[in-house]
Amino acid sequence: MSWTATTSSSWPRRATPRHPAWLRNLLAHPVTVVQRGARRHVVRTRVAGPQERDRLWPLAAAAFRHFETCRHRAGRVTPVVVLEPHGQPG
Repeated sequence: MSWTATTSSSWPRRATPRHPAWLRNLLAHPVTVVQRGARRHVVRTRVAGPQERDRLWPLAAAAFRHFETCRHRAGRVTPVVVLEPHGQPG
């Protein structure tokens, strides 16, 4: 796993002006474990800066059409969270 990115969408609960709890948890505890299929990966998370977000957002919106709708309804900038490899799972 090299890196991946996700967005702080509240889908499918409808867009809200507040960031979802999982994003607040990652901000407080940026090193975590994610699972892809049967494999677990330790990652360090960070919110993409403005230029990086501008590059990554169209990719996420193209893959998941609801992201753009959710962003408009929420009335906030939807952060893009970057997950980078960080050690081995325990």
